[in-house]
Amino acid sequence: VALTDGSTSATPGTDCNGPTALIKSAAEAMNYAQYSSNIFNLKFHPTVFATNDSRRKVLDLIKTYMDLGGNHIQFNVVDVETLRDAQSHPDQYRDLVVRVAGYSAFFVYLDPLVQEEVIQRTELRL
Repeated sequence: VALTDGSTSATPGTDCNGPTALIKSAAEAMNYAQYSSNIFNLKFHPTVFATNDSRRKVLDLIKTYMDLGGNHIQFNVVDVETLRDAQSHPDQYRDLVVRVAGYSAFFVYLDPLVQEEVIQRTELRL
């Protein structure tokens, strides 16, 4: 069972002001001089990468986080419907990999509590 989503990741449901506010909060939360690294997870809906403009916005978001002192960010790009379907039909999703808490894992092999934690992460859109 994952003990934490990440050292700077928001608790699901608390990141309600959008991705820019979230990265600003994450950058302020960590003392990067004290810690050599951290884990900051974001979950994007796949439509975020549908256009060049939206992909550019993600790039700008990452750059802003790094400019604010962030040094590590990792993503899940999957929607809730896919994750729920994977729970119901695991044989159809054996190759679905998600970021958990500093590591990647095949979703269908995760403990159901960890699966639920990944599902409950806020699904960001730009």
